[in-house]
Amino acid sequence: MSLARGTATPTRSTLRTSGVTITNPTLLVEVLSPSTEHDDRGSKWLHYQQIPSLQECVLVSQSEPLVERHRRLPDGSWEHSDHAAGTVMLTTGAEIALASLYDALPE
Repeated sequence: MSLARGTATPTRSTLRTSGVTITNPTLLVEVLSPSTEHDDRGSKWLHYQQIPSLQECVLVSQSEPLVERHRRLPDGSWEHSDHAAGTVMLTTGAEIALASLYDALPE
């Protein structure tokens, strides 16, 4: 699976939806906006950490080439890494190629 402009949410079980709610996500990709970035990094992130099935959370900046990856470790803690270039390999097998993701970003 390759992730470009869009959102992918793999799940561990059958994809079940109720409106826009997806249950049992293993990967969440959040595109940050200036108006919600504080909440996305704060209260929303705290809630995401409580989802038992979630293995990875990716925050994508709109304003600069930056992808933040949070990965759940076997002991339940979270590993954080920042990526400003190259390709981000996700545990699901998805790849995020930053050059292609940000090719139309104004300089």
